[in-house]
Amino acid sequence: MQRINIYNEEFFYESILRIDDKNTLYETLEKKENYYEVIEIPKKNGIRVIHCISKNSPLYYLQDQLRKNFLEKIPCSTSACGFIKGSSYKDFLIPHQNMEYYLRIDIKDFFNSIKKDKIKEVLRQYLKLNNEKSNEILNYISELVTIDSYVPQGAVTSPQISNIIFRKLDVRLQKYCQKLNINYTRYADDLLFSSKFGKVHLPFFLNTIRKILLSENFLINNSKIIKTRKEISLSGFTVGRNIRLSRSRKRDLTKVLFLFNQGGKPKSINQLLERLNSETYRYRMVRKERNNHYIYFTSKESILNYLAGYRALLIDWGNPNKYKSLKDESKLILRIEKVIKDISQLS
Repeated sequence: MQRINIYNEEFFYESILRIDDKNTLYETLEKKENYYEVIEIPKKNGIRVIHCISKNSPLYYLQDQLRKNFLEKIPCSTSACGFIKGSSYKDFLIPHQNMEYYLRIDIKDFFNSIKKDKIKEVLRQYLKLNNEKSNEILNYISELVTIDSYVPQGAVTSPQISNIIFRKLDVRLQKYCQKLNINYTRYADDLLFSSKFGKVHLPFFLNTIRKILLSENFLINNSKIIKTRKEISLSGFTVGRNIRLSRSRKRDLTKVLFLFNQGGKPKSINQLLERLNSETYRYRMVRKERNNHYIYFTSKESILNYLAGYRALLIDWGNPNKYKSLKDESKLILRIEKVIKDISQLS
């Protein structure tokens, strides 16, 4: 990846933000709170707040240009697997196959822990202007990517900002783990460690990780620490001797397939949407809220994309070394394909 630097104002406005007039930036920043839609999603210990931005808004445009033309060109650590082109959740798990001891750590309030001052501090090295102009551009960037002085979950730029800010910690964690023959990868706020040996479960290891994170003001969510042996389940996937969909994630999928046929095949897409949205799904993010009722599927396309995604996942992650597993997954893939075909004919 070619490193990008900002050498003058014109390059920032014209080549990165792709605007002809500074006033576009000023006016957008003045009204930026108006462009966010706050969605509250229930979780076990409270709610998750997502700040969504309309794709038609000037804030979305500016964040998207900043992301594509600047943030994505800043290198991340090799330990980071989330929100990186060519990388996936599978890459997050692969280094941990066939390990004996597993430790999963979740960072508390991950995005909200990233503040304006830290963003300016880390990005300053990529600006090659005098101090006055550098400060001005850094102020604009930090204003564009934050709300109430922190990085909001849901903003276009938040994933890239988080990886850039966390790079220093990733490198420190990676070096420390290498000394102990421990594998380390990170997907957003999920940190996964594994080893053939038990050091990863000892108090000294967790305490050291805690101190490293605290040095940059990140806290561990103690209630979400997981220690296991032989295999570990994360976000609906299980890694051990192989990587596979967990039973709980498959339940979400089979629920959708079952509901399609419950009471007979639906006669319209609206009837199907009503059926599907009458249930809850552990691994499906809420798309909308209507009269205190959560909407998981909003259109025919959203259902088809959901099923096609699982089909691709089962094909890609199938275990060719286990005949029964492969046979079961082949049956599930055929069920998905049949339902996809039937849904495609609905109007």
